[in-house]
Formats: sequence, C-alpha cells, structure tokens
Amino acid sequence: MKTLLFLFALPLAAQQMRLADLETMALNTNPSLAQAYWRIGAAIGRTRQAGAYPNPLVGATGGEMSGGEVFRGGEFGGFLEQRIVLGGKLGLARRAAEQDQRVSQLDRDTERLRVLIAIRQRYYRVLTAQRLVEVRQEIVDVTARTAATSAELQNIGQADQPDRLSAEIEAERAQLGLSVARNALERAWREIAAFVNLPDSPPQRLEGDLENIPVVMPDVALSRILNESPQIRAAEAFAVRNGVLLQKAHAENIPDLQLRGGLHYNRELLELSGGRTAPVGKQGSFEVAIQIPIFNRNQGGIEAATAEVGLAGREVDRVRLALRQGFAEQFRQYQDSVATVTRYRDTLIPKAREAFDMYTANFRQMSAAYPKVLASQRNLVQLQDEYLMALLGAWESAIEIDGLLAGL
Repeated sequence: MKTLLFLFALPLAAQQMRLADLETMALNTNPSLAQAYWRIGAAIGRTRQAGAYPNPLVGATGGEMSGGEVFRGGEFGGFLEQRIVLGGKLGLARRAAEQDQRVSQLDRDTERLRVLIAIRQRYYRVLTAQRLVEVRQEIVDVTARTAATSAELQNIGQADQPDRLSAEIEAERAQLGLSVARNALERAWREIAAFVNLPDSPPQRLEGDLENIPVVMPDVALSRILNESPQIRAAEAFAVRNGVLLQKAHAENIPDLQLRGGLHYNRELLELSGGRTAPVGKQGSFEVAIQIPIFNRNQGGIEAATAEVGLAGREVDRVRLALRQGFAEQFRQYQDSVATVTRYRDTLIPKAREAFDMYTANFRQMSAAYPKVLASQRNLVQLQDEYLMALLGAWESAIEIDGLLAGL
C-alpha cells in the first residue's frame, strides 16, 4: 500500500488508458471548470472598475440671455466639475473587490478538485467492474469443467443425472453472472466516457492496481484538509472582504469634496470714460461644496457591515467543524473497508478457495458429493464479490477524504 497523495500515479502500460489520461481529458473538457475561469475574468474586471476614479463633468453655461441694448445676449461660457473622493473609499472598494477575485480563484480550485474527484471515482468503478468480469470468467471456466466432469462420471456410472443437471445449471448461472458483469462494465465505461466527453468511444481497458489501496494517515490527512481546503480559504477571504467593507462603511461618513470652476464671457456693456461703452468680457468662477453628514451618517450601513463581519468569522469556524466531522465519518468508513479487505484477502478467500479445490478434486475422484462442491463454489463466488466491493469501498473512502478539500 502507498501513502495517500492528491494524484494516484499509476505505471504506464501499452494500449491501456491511465488515470492521468482521464484526468487530463476531464480537466480539458469539463464545462463547469471553463465557467469558473470566466468568472475569474469577470472578477478581475470588477476589481479594476472598483478603484476607478470618478470622471470629471464638462458643461456649458449661459445666463441673463437677452436681446436688449445693455445685456446684448448675456453671459455664456463653460465649466469643469470634479468630485474628489476622500477617506480612502476607492482604495477600500478595490481591496474588497480583490478579495472577491480571490474567492473566484478559490472557486476555480474547488471546481478543479471536484472534477478530479469525480473522474477518480468513476475510474475505480471501472477497475472494479473489470476485475469482476475476470473473476466471473474464472467461475465460468471452473463450472464448465465441473459440468464436464459430472457428465463423464455419469457416463461411467459413477454419478447420477441430478448431479449432472445441477452442474449444468450452475454452469449456466455462471454464464449469466458473467453476462451481467460485462453489462456492468460497459455501463461504467459509458459513464466515464461521457464525463470526459468521449460518448462514442469504444470501451477501453483501464490500467491500474485495484488492490494497491492508499494508506491514509489520519493526522496528516486532516491537517492537509484544514490547511489546503479552498472552502476554508474562501471563507477566510470573505472575512477579510467584510472587514474591508466595514472600514469602507465608516469611511462613508467622510464626505467627498465637490469642485467646480468655469470661464465665461459677459457681453453686458459698461460705461467707460468719455462716454464710451464696452462689454465686461472674460470672467471666471469657482465653487467648492462638501456634504455635511448631519442626518445620514451611514448608521445602518455600519451596523449591517458589522454583522457581516461577525457572520463571516463564524463561517470560517463552521467550515472547519464541518470538515472535521466529514473526515471522521469518511475515515471510519475507510478503516472498515481496509479491515474487510485484509480479512477477506488474507483469511476468508484463501480458505474458501482451498475448500472448493478440495471438494472439486474429491468430486472428480468420486469421494465427495456434488452438493458440497456447489456449496463451496457459491461461498467462494460470494466472498470474491464482497472482496471486490470492499476494495472499491476503500478506494472510494480514500477519494472522498480528498473530496473534503472540495467540500464534497
């Protein structure tokens, strides 16, 4: 057995598809993962926009417009207006958006993990189905030989017809079991082919060692989950984001400065010395305004942002607790499966096979009744099936422990 790693590396074999091949295809074709990358792009754009300074306002003015002899069309000109953002509000908005961008990147990591976990689960189901077909084929061969032996013994008068018929029935049952196992393998392959976007691909044999169960060290695995989980890091990023938004809510109390300056031409006539007249001409103007926070001091916004900070802090604790609970359950299932595999492999199946071989040999030597052969054969078949399901359960539990990183 080997230590549990994020990727289960398998040796290369000709004409067989590896787990790494399936993982690469799944990552390249999964639409959910592609969507996660687009969401990162959208978050990057929002981050850039959050820190953008407000645009200036340019306009034209006119006043005292008249056709009289004095005003002669009045005043006309232009102005420039700019809002000066105070209190660091733009910087805080950008910092909050950066945390949202960080969350979208962590969501991408989570989705990538989910894709890998899903393809690994399907991969080991196919491996189990392949192995089951092999086991059922062995049973078909054995039952065929037993049926042939029974027929030979009847021909020489050493076995009766009920034993021969029973042997032939058992051979037919073995053929049916093989057919069911082949159908299950085809179904498992179709599922994995659809997941990697190869729906029309013919079934291929997968390379892998089903019995090489990964070793899960509980302290190491739990520490890795708590330290590397994108869920926890996303919750922490939300907590940072909400803390920044609380600072921004307080900064909203600091009003922005509104500046406005203009230049216009006044055509009103003024009397000069000597009885002469001339227009007033060019004039300048400016305005400076600031809002006084008397009635609206963003009290509700500050209160809501404070609550969001508390909520985000509790979310980090909640995710950690949920991961610990999920790990405890998955590791228990893993331990049970590994213990079952060990007992079946080292004790139950060897004894059942020995008993079956002995009864079969004795039957061929006409020193054992066929019902004992049949009982030992069915016991061996059942134990082998249960052994394969325990192997699959051990792998699925180990994969599910990795799946806790993705929140599965």
